[in-house]
Amino acid sequence: FLNSSYLPNPKFPVVFHGLRGKDDREASSPSFFNVDEVLQVKAYIQALRSDRHFRTTDNDIGVIAPYNAQCRKIRTALRGVADGVKVGSVEEFQGQERRVIIISTVRSSTEFVEYDLKHTLGFVASPRRFNVTRAQALLIIIGDPTVLALDPLWRSFLNYVHTKKGWTGSPITWDPKAP
Repeated sequence: FLNSSYLPNPKFPVVFHGLRGKDDREASSPSFFNVDEVLQVKAYIQALRSDRHFRTTDNDIGVIAPYNAQCRKIRTALRGVADGVKVGSVEEFQGQERRVIIISTVRSSTEFVEYDLKHTLGFVASPRRFNVTRAQALLIIIGDPTVLALDPLWRSFLNYVHTKKGWTGSPITWDPKAP
């Protein structure tokens, strides 16, 4: 996927798409979703599927989200567009590889980060969930940089992606060269 149009840096096959959406949940469920991220995931999949230079099938793409509600919303959004794309939790993808992995981090509010920590949910402050899978050719991560940067591991990763010019969307809000 090097030199593809969706790479901010055509020589670096990792994209961080900063998106300050809104995490929400339905009244009957403790699981969170972020509609803005759902729409961005769908847009990337549609771009990948329609790219004539880099032929990508549904089976080449995996979408990982930390919350069941987000997985359900993404599956619904992809219905009739890319039904064969595997969408699942971190645990469902453990040890699997796909040519393209898209990660929707969901969380856009710092108010629920403590809740996540207490219940071992989400990606923030969870190193075990951070290192989940291998993208063979392209990794796209969609998330709120301000919330993710609360975690030192994520901040380090975001700094790396920013330094390699793989960043798009909402701008970085801190000095990526600061320790």
